Amino acid sequence: MLKKELSRILRELPEDSRVNIVSFARTFHAWKKELHPLAGPGREEALKFVQKLDCNWGTNIYDTLEFSLSDRRVDTIFLLSVPAGVVSW
Repeated sequence: MLKKELSRILRELPEDSRVNIVSFARTFHAWKKELHPLAGPGREEALKFVQKLDCNWGTNIYDTLEFSLSDRRVDTIFLLSVPAGVVSW
């Protein structure tokens, strides 16, 4: 569900948008070192990254937000997480 929603968001963003995707569990992993344009091959590269995401347990929001906000160009953050009670074994 998370990958589907993130992919939808990426498809709907304007061509001149700059994005980064940061996954977070016990540690965080960024798609790029800084914001990356969706123009050209950027959108397809971002969508491919989303499909490869591994949704692990843990929620390292602090380090993830600190990294994300270190770029002064960031003006919007979408924080997508799955509540623990939603996942069943």
